[in-house]
Amino acid sequence: MGQGAKRPSMGFWGRASAAALIAGLALACVAGTDAMYNGRSFFRQGAPTLFDAYFIGRMVVSAVLGGALVVAIYRARDASSVMATGAWGGAGGAPAALASVILAAGLGVTLLLDPATFSWLAREDSLAETASAFLLLGGCATLLWAASVLWRNGKGRRAGIVPAILLAGLLFLIGMEELSWMQRLLDVKTPEWLKEINDQQETNFHNTATFAAEVSYYLGGFVVLALVPFVMDAAPRTRLSLRYAAFDAGRFVVVAGAMTTMFSAKFWDIQLAQVAFFGSIAGLVVYALLLARARRFGEVALFVFAALVLVVIGPATLISHPTMVRGWDDTEIKEFLLAFGLAFYAIQTSRRLALQDVAGASENAPATGRSAQQEQKAEGMVAAE
Repeated sequence: MGQGAKRPSMGFWGRASAAALIAGLALACVAGTDAMYNGRSFFRQGAPTLFDAYFIGRMVVSAVLGGALVVAIYRARDASSVMATGAWGGAGGAPAALASVILAAGLGVTLLLDPATFSWLAREDSLAETASAFLLLGGCATLLWAASVLWRNGKGRRAGIVPAILLAGLLFLIGMEELSWMQRLLDVKTPEWLKEINDQQETNFHNTATFAAEVSYYLGGFVVLALVPFVMDAAPRTRLSLRYAAFDAGRFVVVAGAMTTMFSAKFWDIQLAQVAFFGSIAGLVVYALLLARARRFGEVALFVFAALVLVVIGPATLISHPTMVRGWDDTEIKEFLLAFGLAFYAIQTSRRLALQDVAGASENAPATGRSAQQEQKAEGMVAAE
């Protein structure tokens, strides 16, 4: 390479992948230390360790990793990304995002002041579990409706049908598992073979491996609702992203996803849960600063409020863990917040698909410097290929 020649840039995905690799190596080092000196598995459940010096240091490492990863993704943002161009689009998702924050804050305060009521909300077939199931099934129904509308009237924009059906199927599965496939509503007995391997002797599959199912759901939900949308807001806008723009979750879904990192006492010693929590705070702060630059001060207030709820009420729910009537009450509340976020994302996506205006209807519209009409024309060309 001659003098003065520039080295090729890694690009957004290269820099983001490098940051994720470094964070993963750091987590592996901590996991190795836990195994060697404490005999603890990386995926450990139980009462949170809060006031042990080693685990305080471990939380500091988690906070640094979560914050550093968010900053690294932001600094790697592509010039065409939403974060770089400030093309934030409309604020239609703000009310649902605000509702998720108020729900999380209210439920946290309920745990602090009245653990008995908190436990009642979290009981089997009580408000939280029933609402979780119907939110998920409602999201499933809207996605199937949008897929049917797109099939009838798509005119070259049917690329979203298969992803919509797959997402609807996933929400249906989770929702029916929450209801134990309507076992108690229909008064159906659990088959003997399933009763023997099910922790709660119910007609569902997630309680045959409860801990693994919970970790997968909680971390997977965080990835879908918070991590992926944040990354996509920093990623380059391509022809492929235009084609599936209806599935861009956007910043308001990130708020709902961040709230799901609360109520994690049973899983707090799993370092990924800590990284998700601290990374969510950092992500909300990044959005608040970017929106302030765009002079969208109403949205700034929302993101600051959400960050404060995590900072103030999040740790308080961990400290209050010993006061819970049942040690797992907070997991039912966490699942309710996850269901709310997934339903929010599903309904938002369904609306965009049904409008058949993927680029223009998206509140996180692609930022390519072209008009909405030009974006729609470009998307139609892609879909026709």
